[in-house]
Amino acid sequence: NGFSFGPLRELCDELGVDKEEFVEKVLQVVRRDNKRGYCTCSDPKKSVDQLVTCRPGKMLSSPDPNAEIRYLVEVDEDWQGAVLAQAFDGYFDKVADLQNGEIKFLPSTTRKSTLKSKSKEVAKNIRTRLISAYKADESQLQ
Repeated sequence: NGFSFGPLRELCDELGVDKEEFVEKVLQVVRRDNKRGYCTCSDPKKSVDQLVTCRPGKMLSSPDPNAEIRYLVEVDEDWQGAVLAQAFDGYFDKVADLQNGEIKFLPSTTRKSTLKSKSKEVAKNIRTRLISAYKADESQLQ
């Protein structure tokens, strides 16, 4: 499970859209959105984006329908372009697997039957590590 840029990349290849054109066209949309006046960024080379939760496209929001907080962040355009280029190359198309107590990131094309763990086990491992890290930080503050 997860989000894969693979199908988009296949479409780009089919349409003859190379990485540079892909990145520039996406950034053009970002720039157009910024000109709509959502807010003024501190730097003209930055744009505004929303933090996501769980998966791309699912935004953080408030349970209060009157608030609908969008958690806007400024994103540097050069960094955004670099990340888009990595996505085009399939860099993020990975699946997490727990192998001998360590999380390994494998290509998303890996067959599920070859994975050593289920996603629930990976999630539990990550949660345990985060709780442990927070407890260690907390103990240093006391």
